[in-house]
Amino acid sequence: MEDTTSFMTRAEGAEIRRAQQITNERLAIVEHEQQGQKTTLAEILAEVRKGQSVRSMFIAGGSAMGGSVVAGLAYFLHWLSQ
Repeated sequence: MEDTTSFMTRAEGAEIRRAQQITNERLAIVEHEQQGQKTTLAEILAEVRKGQSVRSMFIAGGSAMGGSVVAGLAYFLHWLSQ
Protein backbone atom coordinates (compact mmCIF):
# COMPACT_ATOMS: atom_id res chain seq x y z
CA MET A 1 0.00 0.00 0.00
CA GLU A 2 1.38 3.38 -0.98
CA ASP A 3 1.41 6.35 1.39
CA THR A 4 -0.20 9.35 -0.36
CA THR A 5 0.24 11.80 2.49
CA SER A 6 1.36 15.24 1.35
CA PHE A 7 2.62 18.11 3.41
CA MET A 8 2.45 21.87 3.05
CA THR A 9 5.53 24.02 3.50
CA ARG A 10 5.51 27.06 5.76
CA ALA A 11 5.74 29.32 2.74
CA GLU A 12 2.71 27.67 1.13
CA GLY A 13 0.77 27.94 4.38
CA ALA A 14 1.70 31.61 4.75
CA GLU A 15 0.65 32.26 1.15
CA ILE A 16 -2.74 30.64 1.74
CA ARG A 17 -3.26 32.58 4.98
CA ARG A 18 -2.35 35.84 3.23
CA ALA A 19 -4.78 35.14 0.36
CA GLN A 20 -7.52 34.40 2.88
CA GLN A 21 -6.70 37.60 4.80
CA ILE A 22 -6.94 39.66 1.59
CA THR A 23 -10.29 38.06 0.76
CA ASN A 24 -11.59 38.76 4.28
CA GLU A 25 -10.44 42.39 4.05
CA ARG A 26 -12.22 42.82 0.71
CA LEU A 27 -15.34 41.21 2.12
CA ALA A 28 -15.26 43.62 5.08
CA ILE A 29 -15.01 46.57 2.69
CA VAL A 30 -17.98 45.30 0.67
CA GLU A 31 -20.02 44.78 3.85
CA HIS A 32 -19.17 48.32 4.98
CA GLU A 33 -20.28 49.73 1.63
CA GLN A 34 -23.49 47.72 1.85
CA GLN A 35 -24.26 49.27 5.25
CA GLY A 36 -23.98 52.72 3.66
CA GLN A 37 -26.25 51.62 0.83
CA LYS A 38 -28.78 50.22 3.28
CA THR A 39 -28.89 53.54 5.13
CA THR A 40 -29.36 55.47 1.91
CA LEU A 41 -31.96 53.01 0.71
CA ALA A 42 -33.89 53.28 3.98
CA GLU A 43 -33.95 57.08 3.61
CA ILE A 44 -35.11 56.83 0.01
CA LEU A 45 -37.79 54.29 0.88
CA ALA A 46 -39.08 56.52 3.67
CA GLU A 47 -39.45 59.31 1.09
CA VAL A 48 -41.11 56.98 -1.41
CA ARG A 49 -43.59 55.80 1.20
CA LYS A 50 -44.61 59.41 1.62
CA GLY A 51 -45.43 59.34 -2.09
CA GLN A 52 -43.24 62.30 -2.95
CA SER A 53 -41.10 61.02 -5.80
CA VAL A 54 -41.23 58.50 -8.63
CA ARG A 55 -37.54 59.24 -9.21
CA SER A 56 -36.80 58.00 -5.70
CA MET A 57 -38.54 54.71 -6.49
CA PHE A 58 -36.18 54.14 -9.41
CA ILE A 59 -33.18 55.03 -7.27
CA ALA A 60 -34.34 52.64 -4.55
CA GLY A 61 -34.82 49.82 -7.06
CA GLY A 62 -31.42 50.45 -8.61
CA SER A 63 -29.77 50.52 -5.19
CA ALA A 64 -31.37 47.21 -4.28
CA MET A 65 -30.21 45.58 -7.51
CA GLY A 66 -26.71 47.02 -7.14
CA GLY A 67 -26.47 45.84 -3.54
CA SER A 68 -27.60 42.36 -4.59
CA VAL A 69 -24.96 42.20 -7.31
CA VAL A 70 -22.23 43.33 -4.90
CA ALA A 71 -23.37 40.82 -2.27
CA GLY A 72 -23.39 38.03 -4.85
CA LEU A 73 -19.92 38.97 -6.05
CA ALA A 74 -18.59 39.07 -2.49
CA TYR A 75 -20.08 35.65 -1.77
CA PHE A 76 -18.60 34.27 -5.00
CA LEU A 77 -15.12 35.62 -4.18
CA HIS A 78 -15.37 34.22 -0.67
CA TRP A 79 -16.46 30.86 -2.08
CA LEU A 80 -13.49 30.86 -4.49
CA SER A 81 -11.05 31.48 -1.66
CA GLN A 82 -12.19 28.41 0.26
